[in-house]
Amino acid sequence: MAKKNTGKVIQMLTPENYIRTKSRTLPIYECWISSNWKVSKFPIILIARKHPNDNITYCTYMVDLLCLGVKNTFYSFNITLSTYNDQLNDIREEMHLKSCNYVLVHNIIYAALEFAEEFEFKPCKDFKSVTQYFLGEDTDDVELIEIECGDEDGQPVCVYSKLHDDLRKVQKIIAQLERTAGSGNYSVVDEDEEAEEFVDDDDFEDDEDFFGDKTFAEKKEVFLMLSSVEIESEKVDALIAVTNSMYRDIIDPQIVSNYYDEFFDELSVEILSDEVPNELLGLSSDDGTISDEVIDLFFEVLIAVDDDLDKARSKWEIFKKLAKGIPAVSYLELEILRIEKPKEYLAKRAKFALQYPSYSMIRLLEYNDLIQGGKFPNQNEIAKFTFDTIFQGRETLHRAEFFRYFLCFSFLIAHETNLNKLEALFELLDEFELEEKDFNLLEKTILFLKISALIEYLKK
Repeated sequence: MAKKNTGKVIQMLTPENYIRTKSRTLPIYECWISSNWKVSKFPIILIARKHPNDNITYCTYMVDLLCLGVKNTFYSFNITLSTYNDQLNDIREEMHLKSCNYVLVHNIIYAALEFAEEFEFKPCKDFKSVTQYFLGEDTDDVELIEIECGDEDGQPVCVYSKLHDDLRKVQKIIAQLERTAGSGNYSVVDEDEEAEEFVDDDDFEDDEDFFGDKTFAEKKEVFLMLSSVEIESEKVDALIAVTNSMYRDIIDPQIVSNYYDEFFDELSVEILSDEVPNELLGLSSDDGTISDEVIDLFFEVLIAVDDDLDKARSKWEIFKKLAKGIPAVSYLELEILRIEKPKEYLAKRAKFALQYPSYSMIRLLEYNDLIQGGKFPNQNEIAKFTFDTIFQGRETLHRAEFFRYFLCFSFLIAHETNLNKLEALFELLDEFELEEKDFNLLEKTILFLKISALIEYLKK
């Protein structure tokens, strides 16, 4: 009989962790920037570093010097020099890049971040979690170059496309500029109109201006009428518009900003979609690789629970045999029992919670049941369901974990009837790169909670 290999397993750094912890030790290989960046104010930047084996890791940064800072970023890790050159040629041709020195791109990125921060815009998620660490530290050792941000007067400009952008997100950007810069201190540009044709923010037709000339009492009358009955779909937009308008009358922008920062700090984590962490299935990161077959079956059961319970039960039986007793077997059984046999579900949930006290998906079921059951937790119970106690310091979550936590967290905030907190939570949603269906469900949920909280607020 062969001896079991008990040797220590060497844990390799993921590309993300390597970039976070070691990339600054690699020498800069070269830098590139879009040739028209001074005119467009939207520089596209590529920075490459060379490994000791002559391979290349590079990061690109899509920067908005007019308003938003670092809008997007991506990276390619440890590729051969020939592969890098092929990819670079494609990017250069498409983006019209020219060679430049590192000092220039360093100053551009940090200037954009600083300007955006003045108006409380945060850089994109991947920059916060990964590619900021690819840059050199912003110290006095780096020559300071003055980079012009904003328009000719140094005021922020929101540039959008009616054809390509999500106008709901554009509306949120404008609302944030209204709150942070103040009316008349920013511009809005539709890039589909004639180039450089600035439009006044009052000309931007959206639900935010629709009730702008109404008194609070008039808005309240419309709101109570629309929210007191089951309204037709075409009137839903009017209800949302008057709700948002009343929130602007009630909330304190500085308090909203403080809550926004507080929530952002608590929820700032890398959200995984394609990669599945072991923790999603109740295992530790040291437990080895989970087979694709097990992972695929896990999601098949999870999806089928809401659509086809018989299929979910059948797939779960296969998963149970294949997964060999991992905690995810118990979690999926709970998801099925929650719909199929509620009383048995409660008993088993209590049992499995004791058996797997650190498994996030079972903890989230407890959290959800506590809130959705109408029994909102007291302060001692809340302490057991914070982000840190559920996820125990993890830096990455699967989108399924994040979605479930954010949903529970939203209901908990709504129970406080704190309109400032709800507004901050609603604005925060855009910070996270979620699948469209998850984003839409969370957005609709928070809108519903905003409406419900406003009803309670008006009763006081």
